[in-house]
Amino acid sequence: MRLLSVGSNDRQGRRRPTRKRPAPPWLRPTIQVAAATAVLAVLTGGVMQLQASGWLGERVTALRLGAVAASAELGLKVADVAVSGRERTTRDELLAALDVRRGDPIIGFDPQAARERLEGLPWVRSARVERSLPDVVRVDIVERQPLALWQVDRRLQIIDHQGQVIRVADKRPFRNLPVIVGPDAATHAPGLLQLLGGEPDLAKRMTAAIRVAERRWNIRLDDRVEIRLPAQDIGVAWSRLAAMERTNAVLGRDIVAVDLRLPDRTIVQLAPGAKLRTAGPGKST
Repeated sequence: MRLLSVGSNDRQGRRRPTRKRPAPPWLRPTIQVAAATAVLAVLTGGVMQLQASGWLGERVTALRLGAVAASAELGLKVADVAVSGRERTTRDELLAALDVRRGDPIIGFDPQAARERLEGLPWVRSARVERSLPDVVRVDIVERQPLALWQVDRRLQIIDHQGQVIRVADKRPFRNLPVIVGPDAATHAPGLLQLLGGEPDLAKRMTAAIRVAERRWNIRLDDRVEIRLPAQDIGVAWSRLAAMERTNAVLGRDIVAVDLRLPDRTIVQLAPGAKLRTAGPGKST
């Protein structure tokens, strides 16, 4: 059996190189995290101190690059990107915005800059990006939810539940959304659709909402009947129409418009050639 003693001389009188014993596997993550903490201290406190003392420019840059390179040698490299909340944002869009690849030094990755780029994507409302040492970048995103198609200047744009435009080129998957029309319609649409949702059976029949004189709405149901809502107490008027529909099924008759702008009466406009009917006290057809 041949025994080697650390630090002993060989026959030529030369000292044999000392062999380093690798750290146990269970200890490596602790060492990596400790190393990352030290590197981050250099990149934050150390660099700030140099800046405070006027030691700027090339020296600060060299220090930063050296610390990042040293961290990669210690195994602090990106091995995985863990993403939650992504549905409509494509994988390529997300990776391009993150601007990180497997094997990059994780200490050199800037979560704040990545978050800002992510929030510039069409479907991303908000994002949280962080390093999970030693080797994972974690991303949590909240995406916008499409609410309606906004028609303005003869163009259709998708808006979300906050009335903000979602700038996507392909609108074909959203052609079944209700259409809202008018220069200021996007701003007021979320509140309107929330009110109309109080009568879900009626609301699901809505095909368009037209903003009139920037103060009130006309609603198209079943793409054929126009409902003229008042400027105030929209919910009350809408519930009145729902009650009429439940009891008399008025929208199934041969009519083209229902005027709810007066609080004490409902005016129903018949289609040309339709037969006149009496609707009872307080109502006319």
